[in-house]
Amino acid sequence: MSVTNQPAVSVILPNYNHARFLPDRLNSILNQTFSQFELILLDDCSTDHSRQILSEVSDPRITHRIFNTENSGSPFAQWNRGVQLARAPLIWIAESDDLCDATFLEKLVPYFDGHPDLALVYCQSAIIDSNGSVAGSQLGWTADFGSDRWNTGFVADGSAEISQYLLRKSTIPNASAVVFRRDLFPSDLAFSRFRQTGDTLIWCLIIAGKQLRFLPDSLNLHRHHQETVRAGTSRSRRLIDIIRLSLELERRLGLTRSDRNELIIRIDSLAGDMEKERVFPNYFFPLLLSVLPHVLRQPYFHTVGLVLKTFIRFFKFRIQSRLGIR
Repeated sequence: MSVTNQPAVSVILPNYNHARFLPDRLNSILNQTFSQFELILLDDCSTDHSRQILSEVSDPRITHRIFNTENSGSPFAQWNRGVQLARAPLIWIAESDDLCDATFLEKLVPYFDGHPDLALVYCQSAIIDSNGSVAGSQLGWTADFGSDRWNTGFVADGSAEISQYLLRKSTIPNASAVVFRRDLFPSDLAFSRFRQTGDTLIWCLIIAGKQLRFLPDSLNLHRHHQETVRAGTSRSRRLIDIIRLSLELERRLGLTRSDRNELIIRIDSLAGDMEKERVFPNYFFPLLLSVLPHVLRQPYFHTVGLVLKTFIRFFKFRIQSRLGIR
């Protein structure tokens, strides 16, 4: 495909310090059997030799090479940058440390033809280790729903998917497995405010009032390595992110009482785990304080009460720590 032709898919490769994975990742994209795409390369001020690799790779389908001079602080800001540069109606965010089957685009893209209400298509993912060896399947991630839903393909109503699954857990766990419509991307989000739940929020806003499709084939290879393992203290940031997710979904979509209850259960469970495992780090209080004004503007007293309960847990933990109580 000549770069002067209109691509069917814009492939966005956001990278940060994944130089050792980049050659294989680039090959897995450029060797797709579906070739009508443009490739947008983004580097978020990497400190390894990523820039050299991204500068040297040559292919006429590469339309942009963007090298940040400062780190954006959020992977989702890079997603947004790529979407703003994209020309195609469909977007694939191909994370720089993942891999994929050569038929990934060939199998996902055709589902959009003739289905204007289809907002997003995603597939099952195999898990690979740092060496690229298959180490498992993402089926285990959704196993706690107690169903074989992800063993077969399905088409689902987007709003129902949000209420029944995405509010409880990020059941679309890896962006590399997803192709979505560019015009549905919420480019007005304050991306810097989200670190760990931004993807869930984006999927919810894309599929609300639309449809999504799932393919059970493991066409995506999601890499798990040391850099992707979340430290225990990151749960405090995840808790704040979930509160922010709740507020943003309420503002943009409106939530039913049942939806709010699902989010409350999720927030309360995570806060309870943090209390039991004593992982309230020093930066947790200012993070929690930062969302309180937004929470207090909500008309739902149980949401306000939940956050105040989290404050109490935090202060209880601090007092016990000062007194040496375990």
